[in-house]
Amino acid sequence: MRNLFKQVQGWFVATTLVEAGVMETEEPDRSARRLSPAIVQKLSLAIAELPLPQVHQIQLRSQIDQAVTQWRSDPKAPNHLVIIADPTEPLEKYRRWVLDQPDWASVALLSDWHRRPQDYTTIADKLAQAIETAQAAGEPGQLVVLPSLDQCFLRCADGLAAIDYLRDAIAGDRHHFWVLSCNQWAWQYLDSVCHTRAYFQQTLTIPKLDGWALRRWLLPLNANVEYPFATAEQVQPAPKPPQQSDSETAEAWASELEEQYFTALATAAGGISQVAAALWLTSLCHQESEKTAETAAQETVESREYHSVVLKDLAFPELPSLTADDRYLLFSLVLHRSIDISDLALTLGDSLEQVTSQAWPLLQQDVIAIAPLGYQLNPAYYLLVRANLRRNNFVVD
Repeated sequence: MRNLFKQVQGWFVATTLVEAGVMETEEPDRSARRLSPAIVQKLSLAIAELPLPQVHQIQLRSQIDQAVTQWRSDPKAPNHLVIIADPTEPLEKYRRWVLDQPDWASVALLSDWHRRPQDYTTIADKLAQAIETAQAAGEPGQLVVLPSLDQCFLRCADGLAAIDYLRDAIAGDRHHFWVLSCNQWAWQYLDSVCHTRAYFQQTLTIPKLDGWALRRWLLPLNANVEYPFATAEQVQPAPKPPQQSDSETAEAWASELEEQYFTALATAAGGISQVAAALWLTSLCHQESEKTAETAAQETVESREYHSVVLKDLAFPELPSLTADDRYLLFSLVLHRSIDISDLALTLGDSLEQVTSQAWPLLQQDVIAIAPLGYQLNPAYYLLVRANLRRNNFVVD
């Protein structure tokens, strides 16, 4: 856990953002080994089940309350709010959070729409039918929560019809308050081709997380991981009140080493929750420990799996060399956040076989992954990919 900030600084300097291999290295720990795929999968599922960071919940509550109050009292106030987040963030979880708030009379539009329809040409019609039904059945004053905008278009010929429809439909309906969401890359793209900012002027950009916010967010996972900077009694310290001073904040950490780790993690992840979680996961390993025969006999299969999982120094991925075609593939993939391989081929104007072959090396190197919702970027590589595309004149923010 030593030299965390030197590691993070080296990671940023070497690639203009992040790169491995430039930090001070230590003698390899022969007793440490990589996590098994089963444990990685279990921890990944546990990360996916984490609630929204408290900082994000507070911001959502404040901004939506304020926007809805203004809309109800001022006929000229915007009738919408667009939640904008980095492409790695789970926008469906933000959508569910809004719907779960009991004091908002909210209704989900296409609540079962977790991914883009297979036939992108039907998106506009599906949205039109759902909106007309909601307008006919719903009461004035309701919040209407839409699917994320990045799942409502495809970057190809005729792929923007649904965005054009939504733009006009929402502008013409003052009886409902519309909650939309979109990833930052798609928002930038849609504004360049559909002028979305001119129609949707009220936005909320999800704030970045500092070390303390990350620590609190990852706290439920502590039971499965041995931290070198916290004793069993220190795993769950009292929450930090928002009004604490700097000195009080320092006292809330289990140790100075804990504060250094999570501050470095926040810096390395750019304050993005899913990037931080991915880097945290790659920092875990199995650490062999000496156990008595009696202790080993008392362990369950699951406890034996997790017993030796320990947190080591931050581990940084290294982006492989990218071709021009790789960059276009990654840009289109991240733009849509998650996408089927057939839709990805449409956005690139290439054959399915060609795109499948091109994606294979990136899959093998864990830069991208096949998730239930389609192909997605591994969040651990997000900042690297963004920096690479930015240097090659892609508009990514």
